[in-house]
Formats: sequence, C-alpha cells, structure tokens
Amino acid sequence: MREGSTAVVSAKVLIPQVQSLARERVDALLGRIWQHRVGLVVAPAGSGKSTLLAGFASSANVPVAWYRAESWDAKTSTLLSHLQSAFTAALGPIPNGWDSVETAARALETWPGRRALLVIDDLHTLEDSPAELTLERLIDYAPPTITFLIGSRALPGFNLSRLRVSGSLLEIGSEDLRFRSWEVERLFRDFYRAPLPPEELAELARRTEGWAAGLQLFHLATRGKSPPERRRILTALGSRSRLTREYLTRNVLDQLPADLRWFLVRTCVLTRLTGPICDAFLARSASQQVLEE
Repeated sequence: MREGSTAVVSAKVLIPQVQSLARERVDALLGRIWQHRVGLVVAPAGSGKSTLLAGFASSANVPVAWYRAESWDAKTSTLLSHLQSAFTAALGPIPNGWDSVETAARALETWPGRRALLVIDDLHTLEDSPAELTLERLIDYAPPTITFLIGSRALPGFNLSRLRVSGSLLEIGSEDLRFRSWEVERLFRDFYRAPLPPEELAELARRTEGWAAGLQLFHLATRGKSPPERRRILTALGSRSRLTREYLTRNVLDQLPADLRWFLVRTCVLTRLTGPICDAFLARSASQQVLEE
C-alpha cells in the first residue's frame, strides 16, 4: 500500500491466530483491563506482546476490533479507515464515512452494546505522527463502552500522567512479560513437548532473562539435537548466536531510522559509549543526544 493511502489492508484488521502457553500470571494482569479505560503493554521486540494481545482478543467474551499499525499508516485518514473497518467487523453495521475523530465517536455511540474492545498492536510505528494524535483524541471522545488495549515498544506520546491520575490506565511492562523459571519449565514441557533437565532450565532462564524470543530461538536451534549438542548451544546462547543476531537485525535494527541505525552500527565496536567518546570516534557532534534517545 502506498504511503498515505486510505485503502484498508484486511490482514491488519484480523485477529491473528496464535498458539501459545497459557500464562495465568500475565493473563490475570491483563484481565484487570475492564477496570480501566486504556491498557498499555510496553516492552521491547520479542517480549511476547503481540502473542499476549492476540490470545486475549481471541478469548475475550466481548466484541473485539483489531488493528495492527504500520509506519505508513501515519495519516489520520489511514488510521480512521482501518479503525472503521475493524469496528464494523466486530460490532456489525455502524455509520461509515469516518473522516474525523468526531465522526468516529458518533458512529461508535450508535452501537447499543454494553462493552467492546479495540486492540492496537505496534503503536510505536506511529510515533510522533498525526495518527498517534488522532488515536489519543479518539480515546477521549469514544463512548465509555469502548476499552482500548495497546501494544508498543515505546510509551506513546499521550498525556499518560492524566490517565494515571484518573485511574484510567493499566500498564504492563517487560518485567511482567518476562518468563519466570517455572514458566520456562512449563513452556518446554507442556508446549514444546521437549522437557529439559533442571540445570539446563536454570541456565536457559538465566541466559535469556526470560526473553520470549530468546526461548523460542533456543527451541528452534535445538530441536532434534542430541543432549551434548543442546548443551553446547546453550553455552553459546547470547547476543553472539546466529539466530539472535538475525532476529535483532530483522526486528530491531531494520526498524530504526537510517541515521540512528548508522550510529549504532558504527559505534558497536566501542566497549563504552559516552557522548564525547562517540563524537571523537565518529568525528561528529551531538552523540550524547543520540544516546539519550
């Protein structure tokens, strides 16, 4: 789809079908969303945000509208077109022609139901865009029957302090999503059907720090391998492993702005990063500002 187009990409408004380990601890946290206006799940790439949101959306006992944001959805018209399509699929016939937040809010007010959920994944792709501002206004204007659940790699530019003070915000972070040691054990025993010895489980939990993508990468790398080979891979697991490098490149580095990616690639050989050191190494200025970002 061309940038700024209002055409709706149907795949972006369909709830993904996922298979994952049931995690009662995290599900209980997310289940509190009905006491709030907005639920915000913020964590780095590979933390399991999308899986969590899709699982919750699929099991919710209310109508669920789903929208996965992408960077070329930055215009208000593109966002509203996708939200109109998502809500129509979830709620049934509602007024169309969503050309403003006010029009969208009035359309949602015509729905006679008691509760519905809008899930927006990958909101970080709309950072500092007109679409992000439009979504913040929609949260203010939409009827109280609509609850918002948002997944992002970074905090949105909303007035979060106002939502926190009013008790309208549920926040779930990377520490909440991190797999605990007993969850790692259940993941490999019950979900992957590949139980690990206790000492390997402890080492795996320590090396990955409960990072969901790291656990999945280890499973893929060791599937069908002998115990000695599995232990060798476990010992080598970390930022230098091939699978980890590929994941971080495709899902983190490739998503960064070109100037920030250039900075990170050039300075990765340094053992310590400070503004003055990076300025001297790159023969430039303003490195401290980049590091703070």
